[in-house]
Formats: sequence, structure tokens, C-alpha cells
Amino acid sequence: MAKKQEKTAVLERNYIIPLRRAWQNVPRYKRANKAIKTVREFLARHMKVRDGIKSVKLSKFLNQAVWRRSIKKPPAKIEVKATKYSTGEVEAELAKLGKQEEILKSREKSEQDKAQAKKQEQAKQAETRQETEKKAEEEKRAEQLKEEERLLQKEKRDIERELIKPKVTVQQRKALEK
Repeated sequence: MAKKQEKTAVLERNYIIPLRRAWQNVPRYKRANKAIKTVREFLARHMKVRDGIKSVKLSKFLNQAVWRRSIKKPPAKIEVKATKYSTGEVEAELAKLGKQEEILKSREKSEQDKAQAKKQEQAKQAETRQETEKKAEEEKRAEQLKEEERLLQKEKRDIERELIKPKVTVQQRKALEK
């Protein structure tokens, strides 16, 4: 397995990317696709990426901003914050989030927090389940030990009775009494 390289930000810039010229010369049903491709090409060119547009990753909110008004009418320009990492990847996100994006981002964060809390709760439940199973096992062992102790005491009593009993039979006693 290859070692994972650490991602450290090498370069961070804000760009206003013009999209109108790119998508105007494309059929209406391909305009948003062309706008996304244009954003990737622009960032690859300006951030000097070796691998081309494959190593440019767009954020969820940037994609939603381009697609907001459907495939036929993407925005004419978009403001983007791009970060280049030491691995050669470029990540782009919206420079200014609108109210909807902020709401979506906070929802996403709260969902992540809920998922994490749920995992912690499940771990606690599993832990308490294990503890109760251990307690039940200990109780079973204690019951078994008590039962074994009772049996041993009963055997001990039986042995003592056998030892205490006189070895003289009833007929021998009658003979002795006469």
C-alpha cells in the first residue's frame, strides 16, 4: 500500500470566473454542464494543475449554485475560492455563501453531529448490554456455586448420618436388650 500524503494548502486564491461566453455557444440543454466544465478548466489553468480537470474538485454548494436556475440558464459569472494542496489537488467552493447555502451547510453539519451522537449512543448501549450480560453471567455463576454448595452440604449431612448411625442392627439390639 502506498503511503498517504498529507494535504497541506499550498495556494489559496479567490477568482471571479466568467461563464457567459462559454455557455452561450452551446445548445440550451447543455449549458449548465458546459459552465461546470468551464469552471474546472479555468481553475486547472490558473492554479497550474498538471493532471488537468480531473484533479479539480468542486464543492457541493458551488455545483448547486451553477445548477440553481436549471440546465438552460446558469449564472453569467461566479465567485470562487480555490485552494491548491501539496498533493496537486484543487478544491473549489463558493466564495460567498448565500442564505440558502448557509442553511444547507448548517443542516449538513447538524446531521453530521446527529450521526456522531447516534454512534456514541449506540456505543454506550452496546457497553451497557455487555455489562448486563456480564452481571447475568455472574449471577448464573453465583447460582451454580450456591447449588453446588447445597449439594455438598447435603452429601456431608448424609455422610455424617451414616457415620453416626450405630452399626448394630435392630435384631442385634433386641438380642442385647434381653
